[in-house]
Amino acid sequence: MLWPDGSLHWLELEGRVYRDATGRPVHMAGTVIDITARRQAEAARTQAEAALVASERRFRALIDHCADAVALFDQHGVVQYISPAATRLLGYDLTTFLGENAFDFIHPAERQSTADQLAKRVFVHHVFDSFQRFAVMDSKEDGRAESNLGQRAVDDFRSRGR
Repeated sequence: MLWPDGSLHWLELEGRVYRDATGRPVHMAGTVIDITARRQAEAARTQAEAALVASERRFRALIDHCADAVALFDQHGVVQYISPAATRLLGYDLTTFLGENAFDFIHPAERQSTADQLAKRVFVHHVFDSFQRFAVMDSKEDGRAESNLGQRAVDDFRSRGR
């Protein structure tokens, strides 16, 4: 409905018709509620959801096509996501990592130092960047791969139910 000031308002109407004994309408009663704020909030939420979906698509495209292996894991070190580059770099199928503790794939000689770095960097600086030796499938040598974890990105990804 158009208000006298030119603004558009959404209204919700509910009513009842009262009839006489012959079924002829005699009067009507009801309510009219201005639901403009609710409709604006719904529109804003829809726009925000669309922006979030677009952002998630860009993030996934970036991570899925990145040359580096990128892993997202929970506070217990369990891998929630790993990029396809991990297969190329480490030789494992991606499903090998999912649901497993990331520390199981770090070279034993570097597990403690990695845990120490993670605790310091993530909980103090909110970022974990380091080089670690990982066990490489079908190789007699230890692989060297870079692992990057931005805590804010992980929190963002996790809050969306991933």
